[in-house]
Amino acid sequence: DDDVELEPGYLGNLMEHYRREPELAGLGGVDRLQRSSWLWRCYTRLFLYSSGRPGKLSYTGYGGSLPLWNAAVAPFASEFLYGCNMSFRCEALRLLPDCEWMNGYSLVADLLVTRIAAQQGMVWVDPALGVLHHQSPASRDSAERVAQMQIVHHAYLFQQFGATRWQRLWFYWTWLGLYLLTLRQGDAGKACRNGYLSGIRQVRELWR
Repeated sequence: DDDVELEPGYLGNLMEHYRREPELAGLGGVDRLQRSSWLWRCYTRLFLYSSGRPGKLSYTGYGGSLPLWNAAVAPFASEFLYGCNMSFRCEALRLLPDCEWMNGYSLVADLLVTRIAAQQGMVWVDPALGVLHHQSPASRDSAERVAQMQIVHHAYLFQQFGATRWQRLWFYWTWLGLYLLTLRQGDAGKACRNGYLSGIRQVRELWR
C-alpha cells in the first residue's frame, strides 16, 4: 500500500525466504502499528470475528485474529495474509478465478488470493518482515458502501469456497457483532449501520 513503510532489510529477507523454500507459495509480515485491547479481543472472539489463533480464519471466515500477529516470535503457517503486506509466487496465482462480484472497493481480495495460493503451496507469515502501516482515516469509498461490501464480499467468498449451513447461520451472529459496534458511535455510525443492513439483505437474497 502507498501508506506503508518497510523496515530495513525487508526485501532481502523476503527474497531469501523464496530462494530457500521452493514450496512457499505466499509470504507476509506483520504491521508493527497493529494493536488491540483485551476487551476487543474478547469481543471479537464472542462474535466469531476472530479465531483467537494468529494464522486461523474465524469460523465465519473473518481475519479478526490479525492483531495477534505482533506477539509471534517465529514464522507460522496462515490461512490469510494482510493486504498491505503480502507477496506470492507468480505460479501460485495462475488459477485465480474471475469474480464478477468483486467490484469496486473489495475488502476480501487478500483472503481470496491467499486461499488460491494456498492450493499451490505453503503460505507463511514471518514476524521479522515488519512494516508500519499508517492507515488513513479516509477511504476510497463512503463508510456506508465499505460496511455493505464488508458483509457482501465475505458472503460471496463463503460461497466461492463452500460453507456449511451452520457457518452461514453463525455468519449472521458475526454480522450482529459488527452492527452493534456502530451503536456506540452515535451519528457517526449511522452510515455504517445503513451499510450493514443493506449488506445483510443482499446476503439473504444470495443464500436463498
